[in-house]
Amino acid sequence: MTQKTSAFILATGEFHEKMAAKAAKSFQHFHPEIGIEVVTSERFKEYQCSVYKKDNYNIPVSLLKILAAYEFMASHEVDKLIFLGADTITCGRLDELLDDNKSDVVVTACYPYQIQSIDNSTLINTDKNPITFFRSLILIQDKNSKELILTDISVYQLDKEKYTLVEYYLANPDVACYNNLAVLATQINEFKRFSFSYCEFGSLNYALKHHTFSFADLNPTYAESKVAYNSRPKIDQANPHTRDFTVKNDKLYSPDGKHIKVYHFQEQFTKGVDYYSLDETYKAYASTMKERLNDETVNYFNEVLEVDIFNL
Repeated sequence: MTQKTSAFILATGEFHEKMAAKAAKSFQHFHPEIGIEVVTSERFKEYQCSVYKKDNYNIPVSLLKILAAYEFMASHEVDKLIFLGADTITCGRLDELLDDNKSDVVVTACYPYQIQSIDNSTLINTDKNPITFFRSLILIQDKNSKELILTDISVYQLDKEKYTLVEYYLANPDVACYNNLAVLATQINEFKRFSFSYCEFGSLNYALKHHTFSFADLNPTYAESKVAYNSRPKIDQANPHTRDFTVKNDKLYSPDGKHIKVYHFQEQFTKGVDYYSLDETYKAYASTMKERLNDETVNYFNEVLEVDIFNL
């Protein structure tokens, strides 16, 4: 049987819809054979889950994204769904996602946040602020075998002599690949555990830790990887290293020499959407792009991918 693969982006509102068009175009640049569903405000009206729109039920857009993705994957009998945020730019063929048909979900990492326990227990040594409330997954390394292990933090706490703490772990939902519809269903069910601000992050990470899904992550072995996805190429949220990106042979590289497959703008403009008027958002976006991206990166987006990053 032929596997059906699709990509999915939901974006509501003028600003996000214009960003989503660029996200879709960059994805299709590398995957012309894969269909992509871009759900705009108008398109969303055709979805059954639109009855739960934010204005009527006071639920976050992040939940609407998961509801719509679930509905699309189920109604179109999609076997593999590549889920992308509207603020992503695809910069290479996503072989790491496309080639994995065994994992229930393939995820990519955000910045290495420390996450607080659901029982409000004290944070471990970290200078990162907690962003949601459940016990964090962490990446540890066996000091003898050098094996990297993604596990519960309690494993490290009980045997610190055996393991080295590599980093705290958080999967970022804006670049993921679903091979099992049940993962999305579980995220929907787990949304209630988390605050509006981070329920999308929380529900995915909670599903990975507390349910029996098999999942693969492309970033726990980030130091050894030749590719980078999502927010990790920026290295540090407080001081993103985006001005140090380089382009070689029409490929975008992080400062540590990894081929960036999907670039996630994330905090580079989203605050503007929440706090500014639409005109101010466009100005803030343009200003931030000029501040954060070097000319080499801008030219790559504009000339190689032809997404014209400043023209919204």
